[in-house]
Amino acid sequence: LVIILVLVLVVVAYNVFQGLERKVLERANEIGLLYSTGVPKWAIQLIFITQGAVIGIIGAFGGTLFGLLISKNLGGFFSLVEKIINFLLELIYMVKGESLPVEINIFSPATFYIVDIPSRLIIGELFLLISFAIFAPTISGLIASLRILKINNIDILRM
Repeated sequence: LVIILVLVLVVVAYNVFQGLERKVLERANEIGLLYSTGVPKWAIQLIFITQGAVIGIIGAFGGTLFGLLISKNLGGFFSLVEKIINFLLELIYMVKGESLPVEINIFSPATFYIVDIPSRLIIGELFLLISFAIFAPTISGLIASLRILKINNIDILRM
């Protein structure tokens, strides 16, 4: 399960990278202006690295809180998902002018012979995932900010 979550975080880090790289390109004029006023390129890079770190911190702790809330009440979560799916199916069938043939049951006790879905919190894995969730967007910000080194501020200021 940790491997799957790490793969998800890699995709998230790639999306953060793409977003920050686009921001570097969109802000090329401002970056050139900052550089021409004497701000060193490393300081401008630090802005984008910090932005990646903030995205990582907010995502890591928001995702952790959301995940912990769901894991403590998996039965309630699946019940909510069942209600949403059944409601949407009823709407679809209502538009068609038909009635819903069967309700959807996820992990029905009649089928799976379980009443409660157990979950176990492993602190080491939790810290590993939080660390990676902060580290990956920060590195993405660093990689995206490397484009700043390629920006020629004289060409930008001529525009």
